Amino acid sequence: MRVSLSSRPTSSEQRTPGEAKRQQGTVALAGQGRRHVRQHSGQNSDVTVQSAQPAGLRDLLGSLQKDGRTTLVVVDTPGTFGANVTLALQEADLCLLPVKPSILDVEASRPAVDQLRVLGKPFAFVLNQFNPVTQARMLDAATALVRTGALAPSMVATRSDFLDAMISGQGVTESSPKGKGAQEVRLL
Repeated sequence: MRVSLSSRPTSSEQRTPGEAKRQQGTVALAGQGRRHVRQHSGQNSDVTVQSAQPAGLRDLLGSLQKDGRTTLVVVDTPGTFGANVTLALQEADLCLLPVKPSILDVEASRPAVDQLRVLGKPFAFVLNQFNPVTQARMLDAATALVRTGALAPSMVATRSDFLDAMISGQGVTESSPKGKGAQEVRLL
């Protein structure tokens, strides 16, 4: 894997000023962390995090494909809909929808599913942030999601490994490669 992209919405998206500042901040922060780790540790990484404007996404993907070194591109969009997110969805080969195991989150996924069906895009749900100790809620959510679409074979629990990885600017498979979080991500 060489490139992970963050698609940032423009000011024309419907959102509050606070949301505009927070959107995709996690991906941008991870990218900063990765650069910091590389600069101060001498480590080199085959993963690049960069921001991309939705209107330029098609051209960027075309140049990455032409270059031939990129094997996977992950485009992280905000959980809202608008023209910019639609541009990213149109370029997707597969859309993964992270959903927490609560009835509110399961219900909130419906507009995304409707949009993906209109666009004719394949998708799968990823059940994430579930409590690995009490799994009843996770099983209920999984049952509800399977009725609507495909469920990824791996579910991702809430684990401190993910927080530790974020702080270090790494992915969980890099920071704790033998941990349970890394195993869940690899299965995904």
